[in-house]
Amino acid sequence: MFVHYMTIGVFEPFNPTPPIHRRDLVVRRPFERDDLDRIEEEVLRRYDRLVDLDRYVTPDGALRIPYLSDAGFESFAEHVALVAHELFGAVAAERLRDVFSPEYLRKAVDDMTARDAERNRIKDIESGAARIDAIVENLNTHRDPVRLNVAFALDAVDRTQPDAIPRLVALTRDSDWEIRLFAACALGRFGSAAEVAVPSLVHALSDPWSSVRWGAVEALGRIGARAVPALIQALSHDDSHVRWCAVVKLGELGPEASAALPLLEEIIGQDDLEMRRAAKRAVRRIRRG
Repeated sequence: MFVHYMTIGVFEPFNPTPPIHRRDLVVRRPFERDDLDRIEEEVLRRYDRLVDLDRYVTPDGALRIPYLSDAGFESFAEHVALVAHELFGAVAAERLRDVFSPEYLRKAVDDMTARDAERNRIKDIESGAARIDAIVENLNTHRDPVRLNVAFALDAVDRTQPDAIPRLVALTRDSDWEIRLFAACALGRFGSAAEVAVPSLVHALSDPWSSVRWGAVEALGRIGARAVPALIQALSHDDSHVRWCAVVKLGELGPEASAALPLLEEIIGQDDLEMRRAAKRAVRRIRRG
């Protein structure tokens, strides 16, 4: 049997090319329905992960499993690969021509189990501000395997806890770029409730780290109408991805972003093909409502 990681679309909204360890996992073996049942039962028994492998069967009978499930930040690809190895024989794991052993898969599963436990511990904290403090402590002090990456840290943010917003606003000026990225992205999860964060997110658009800038413009788009002036300002940003994202977000806001129409129409006349296409789509969405 053969396991191969392949590129999948966009994993994080701020990174169009997913890192190597966030690619589809393909177990190449013609699986029968009984085989899939055995794998599903064992993954549930061992790891308490309920998976439906039918949806991941390829035309040649292999399994192609995304890094993340549709339900959110619940990875089970390595779990399936490890169980498939133990039930059906030798499995090689390949990531861009780097081959890993079953021992590697086992360690990856153990690390994810430890990380999941840490994330669940944080999610049990009832105070939004205290939960943010726990996330920051994890990002600042913990090491693998229990250290959360930004995407998993975001999954621990509860948008029904608005008391987290002031803490997040303060963190947009933290000395650590990863904390600033987390804060910007987390603010976007609160939508219009995070209107107070607009000035801080505008400041973050000038961050020296591109990921923070991209997270800030994404968050502004999620905040909505209150952020339209900031998004219009971002149309002239030096960072081309910030400009592109601002165009897309203005389009998503529809008629609320009508003030951006003159600038968007100017962009349609520019040489950059992707910007022209994005601006045309945005103008149509704003006018149609």
